[in-house]
Amino acid sequence: MYKSLEQTKRTAKKRVYTFVGGDSLGRGPPDPEVWQCALQNRTYKTHVISMVCNTLARSYRPQGGCRELLIDFVDTVRLCVKEGVVVRDRVPELAPMGESDVKFMRYANLYGDILVESIDSDVLLIAFMYVQRCTQGQRVFVRRFATAAADDAPGPASGEKRGRAPAKRRTYEIVDVRMLLQMLHVAVRQAIGDEVCVPVHHVTHMVVLVALLGGSDFSRKLPLVGARYIWEQLPNLLPVLVMASNASSHDAEFAVDAELWLDLFMRDLYRLKFERHVRVATEDSTLEDVLEQIAASKLAPRTKEQLPSRAQAACTLQNMLWILQYWGVENGAAPVDHTGAHGFLVQNGRVSFCDTCAASSV
Repeated sequence: MYKSLEQTKRTAKKRVYTFVGGDSLGRGPPDPEVWQCALQNRTYKTHVISMVCNTLARSYRPQGGCRELLIDFVDTVRLCVKEGVVVRDRVPELAPMGESDVKFMRYANLYGDILVESIDSDVLLIAFMYVQRCTQGQRVFVRRFATAAADDAPGPASGEKRGRAPAKRRTYEIVDVRMLLQMLHVAVRQAIGDEVCVPVHHVTHMVVLVALLGGSDFSRKLPLVGARYIWEQLPNLLPVLVMASNASSHDAEFAVDAELWLDLFMRDLYRLKFERHVRVATEDSTLEDVLEQIAASKLAPRTKEQLPSRAQAACTLQNMLWILQYWGVENGAAPVDHTGAHGFLVQNGRVSFCDTCAASSV
């Protein structure tokens, strides 16, 4: 239900693909120009996935050896070969979990080392938290679209005519999650200094929280500051995040003080971003003090309109802390509260962010 906010935003400016229960899928997929729109239709997408699952189940014929296939959609079905016959049974101990991004964790628990095929960057963040919790040392690898660094952009090949761009070819990479997380831990330690003692699992949570500031399926990105800028400002922002969280406690679960988040972390983030327009900022300054100075500056009206309110910044924190809870559930339903505890409100079956609901009622 929470994800419907993102789904609505994705489909707002796209052509509507009409498909309702009882409609036929037809003999093949729709025209490529409308394929993406079709997959935004939840009923159509569910029918397509069901067809794929049924086809896999009917055609599963492993060649040699003892192998099994688990199809995890509405429920989980295991197919394996016994005495030369494909046997199908349900796996009741694997509870329904909703979206597929989080399901790989329970299979790592069952089978050990795992390769996850996913182009969704959220999977890397989920995997960071999983390997941090994992006490059995499972290795997690993610096969995803290759990440091109800015200085890796290809130039004209030898003998190639200038002005003719080479054909794009989709390439993939395999990420060792534990190794990447260790590299990010080094970056965090460099930013906060060796003299500050922060538990390892808190460092991981801070890495994920900072990454979520760029937006996710369940939360909005911070306005006017991009992911690249946030990562460039880690040496300035991470020490403040340590102060705003309970990162000095070795035993407690990761938590963030909402007031310190707003009047330390968010205040400094926007003060640094617009430092030429913020002339006065003391230790006692609040987020509102900084935003008021930015709003009174000579910046373009469009920029000023995008400045976040205190309520929006607080709601974003609630959303992200809920995401951290959700990504910690390895086999079961996500925690849900319809009264606003997670920054979401559910009224008459519709979901809204708490701050937008409050603003519309004023």
